[in-house]
Amino acid sequence: MKFNIHRLWIALTPRVLLVCLLFIGVFARAFREANDPDMWWHLATGRYIVEEGRIPKVDVFSYTSANRPWITHEWLTDVGMYALYRVAGKAALILVPALIVLGVTVLLYLQCTARPYIAVFATLVGVFTTAVSWGARPQLLNVLFLALLMYIIEQYRGGRSWTVWLLPPLTALWSNSHAGFMLAPFVVGVVLAGDGLALLIKHTSSRTLSFPRWRILAIVFFVCVGAALLNPNGVHMLTYSFDTLGSAAMQTYITEWASPNFQNPGFWPFALLLLGGSTLLILARQRIELTDLTLFMGFAFAGLLSARHTPLFAVIAPPVITRAVAHKQPVLAHQRNVPALNWLILVLALVATGLNYRQTLLNDRVQEMQLYPQAALNYLVSQGWDTKPGYNDYNWGGYLIWAGIPVFIDGRADVHGDALMREYVQTLHIHENWRAPLDKYGVEYVLIGPRTPLGVLLKETAEWKHVYRDDVAVIFVREE
Repeated sequence: MKFNIHRLWIALTPRVLLVCLLFIGVFARAFREANDPDMWWHLATGRYIVEEGRIPKVDVFSYTSANRPWITHEWLTDVGMYALYRVAGKAALILVPALIVLGVTVLLYLQCTARPYIAVFATLVGVFTTAVSWGARPQLLNVLFLALLMYIIEQYRGGRSWTVWLLPPLTALWSNSHAGFMLAPFVVGVVLAGDGLALLIKHTSSRTLSFPRWRILAIVFFVCVGAALLNPNGVHMLTYSFDTLGSAAMQTYITEWASPNFQNPGFWPFALLLLGGSTLLILARQRIELTDLTLFMGFAFAGLLSARHTPLFAVIAPPVITRAVAHKQPVLAHQRNVPALNWLILVLALVATGLNYRQTLLNDRVQEMQLYPQAALNYLVSQGWDTKPGYNDYNWGGYLIWAGIPVFIDGRADVHGDALMREYVQTLHIHENWRAPLDKYGVEYVLIGPRTPLGVLLKETAEWKHVYRDDVAVIFVREE
């Protein structure tokens, strides 16, 4: 026993400590307050499924889109989020997403070559590029599943034949958790095309699949497509992603669907990964595999097209880059190992992580009061208006749904459609004929931010009565 403890004591070398600090540091930074606007309707959906014992096929939360078809493509994630909330409240919705980010970090690092120094740096840039998706959102699972998919494929390309059969169950799980599951057959298809072309033109490497192994992966590709159908929405899930991508209103009005704004520091890691990685690939002495090059360029284009896709590029790029520059791994002088100092640093890092988690919990309570109309909602209910048709802020829709109030609009833009999105904006920003949507849907109250164009204008109109105001929200009701 003493011998084992001693071995553990001296095993924490500076190189090992560096990797440990990478994982601990990312985990600590991944804590996010659980107040994403869409989180609330995801929780409400999970609650509905658990209490009703069925997955909704039509909209059950709004009055404007009531009974419209709803492809509940994230139903399993919604149930999971609700279960976490029931067990440990928002503390779990802060902790578990950070653990998912940690899992992504580990999977990325394990795929990188040139360990530990170049691999640590590349992984760090890649993981911080995914930061735009951190928090209690199903989108984060897309990043995890893609990282796991790439890890399984790399294991198979490295000679572990059995791992390839993990891809179909992963696809089935993915198709019940998020619509991004189409990435599974897409990536497998790119690998087949890249390695297949490499075999034809004899542009192979040690990682290129032999033809027999290529043929097995081709079979798995079709099995994955079949596994994707193992969800409550069946074949409709295969077209859902493309329908969403084709929504003009979502592209126009929802920020994360637009191209990344590089004036926002949150996208600087993506810029560094894209520009730095491209430069290193161009200058690399060794030949870049066709599969790696295709994946890098394809996901880079997707990231430039939509900010929502930048985390996906961050999963693909670091391993490709490190493979291209593996020969540049720095050779450092012998580092003196001082186990006591190494362990002290590790313990302090763990303590700091715990303190940061505690502070995030405290910040979460304050942030929720600042972002959402808690007091206004209580007033609305006290007056009996919560059952009447109202017009609400888009970002508050999920919060109202969680409170059991039928909404005008919420973050399920795919359910409401482009027409309602335009009507919402028409009224909010006082565009021509701005009253029409309010009259069309028989709106009896308006719950909106006090400094919005609509909130300012309604104070001056005779047909609306100003009945409530605080720093977060104002309420207007129609004059009878």
